[in-house]
Amino acid sequence: MPSTSLANAKQGENESLKSYIHSFNMEGANVGSLTRRELKIAITAGVRSGSKLRDYMLKREVTDLDDFYERAHKCIHVEDGHESLKAGKGKYPPKLSFRESRSGPKKKRVYEGMRDD
Repeated sequence: MPSTSLANAKQGENESLKSYIHSFNMEGANVGSLTRRELKIAITAGVRSGSKLRDYMLKREVTDLDDFYERAHKCIHVEDGHESLKAGKGKYPPKLSFRESRSGPKKKRVYEGMRDD
């Protein structure tokens, strides 16, 4: 069975998946030899309830440690994308608007603030 410290490792409420896996792996390095199956059981048990990864694991059982890391990598990629969007609020390109061109009443799409030469 996994050591007590790994079996008790849980992803915090506001902890990112990347941080949880890093912490788990650091702790795992201090533990004696464990089988890949024991590591899979311990790391999957610690994933936060209600997270995207937990939902994926409930839909389809994790077959092995490699399967876990593959799914986790996808979820981390999504988390990182969401964080990038949050950090960049207000830095989006200008919205498109419709306005009349100088050549007539026909509407054309131009960026706000762009000249219509």
